[in-house]
Amino acid sequence: MDTPTGFFHTEVDQEFSGRGLAGLPVREALADSIRENLTVVPVCPLFARHLRMHGDEFAANGGVFRQPTPADIALVTRASVGLVSIEREDHGIHHRWE
Repeated sequence: MDTPTGFFHTEVDQEFSGRGLAGLPVREALADSIRENLTVVPVCPLFARHLRMHGDEFAANGGVFRQPTPADIALVTRASVGLVSIEREDHGIHHRWE
């Protein structure tokens, strides 16, 4: 079974907007999700827009994604205000969000 991973916030400084820079981390994160056999749950508007436009290509390359559920949104909301802790290990780097 694929492990779901949510992308809930992507940001590029305003001074760099309009240069297509936000697409770089989106494409790399999606490529990484394919390599790691993760199901993408795009809560971030940037990821959601990218998958609306390029979801067929992402799936053709082996990517899997699904729309966020109300439970996903609730989890992200609680995480963003520090009510829950989310931990993940990526390439030997431990990430913790509180």
